[in-house]
Amino acid sequence: MNRWQTFVWNFKQFLICFDQFARVIVALIFGLFNPKVKGYADETISAWSYRCRDRWYGHAMEFFVNCLMYIPEKVFYHLTWGHCKRAYASECNKKQLHPDYQNGNR
Repeated sequence: MNRWQTFVWNFKQFLICFDQFARVIVALIFGLFNPKVKGYADETISAWSYRCRDRWYGHAMEFFVNCLMYIPEKVFYHLTWGHCKRAYASECNKKQLHPDYQNGNR
């Protein structure tokens, strides 16, 4: 991996970190009105909105995030609609974790 690829990798990790932090902030705000809403530190807004898509706020967030991520994913990765579904699958497959945690090593 060259320096540029390392930078891109680390920048993507930074964006995921920001996304997860924002998810906890959203949970704090929603939790004021509904005590059943809990935030998990390593769940992204994208995965959460797909997981909660049967509720009005999850459906609205899923649509918003899919719209927001459509152009960047189309241009850079040639992906189609469905960012939130891919993020949810990535969380379920533990793709966001360090390889030691993914494989259960140690």
